[in-house]
Amino acid sequence: MMAEQTFEKVAIVDDEGKVLESGTLTLYSDRLELDGKRRKITIPNIRGVTAQLPKISVTHGEGENLSVIQMMKMTAGLPKKVREVNRQLFEALRGMYGETQLTGADQQRVTAMDEGVRQAALRAARRSIWIGAALIIVGIVVTVVTYSNASGGGSYLIAYGPALVGLGMLGDGLIKARKNRARPSTTPTAPPG
Repeated sequence: MMAEQTFEKVAIVDDEGKVLESGTLTLYSDRLELDGKRRKITIPNIRGVTAQLPKISVTHGEGENLSVIQMMKMTAGLPKKVREVNRQLFEALRGMYGETQLTGADQQRVTAMDEGVRQAALRAARRSIWIGAALIIVGIVVTVVTYSNASGGGSYLIAYGPALVGLGMLGDGLIKARKNRARPSTTPTAPPG
């Protein structure tokens, strides 16, 4: 079967925008293929696309195998340029596969998947908060103990390494927890025309 269109530098991304795989995306009438750096990914049974630019959501599969992946074209430039490049990819995908139209049961499956991802991200954020707080406490305790042992004029250790790493983890965890605490929209929207 002939390829309809090809796009370079397309990435499959997670909810945080982290690149999971990138490469050349080819649109076929019955599937998408990403010829990635590490592996080739085939996405069959496309149900449609939606976008919250720059991310584009591709819904595929049926019933229990229903899934949504996010992708975006990687490009350098200001946010307006990045959105415009991804709008062009979205328009090509929408022209080929149409807007995502889900039945009530399928919409519930997608919502449940989104909720599962959100809960996993919230658990990871909480773990980061606790580990960050523990590292800060370790840094402070080591500093205080070595300082008190050196009260007669000896040397002591200022354990700023664990405290700084802990502060970074604590801050990152708090930001991610706040982001995932709010219930996300269950219906992706198309970009403004």
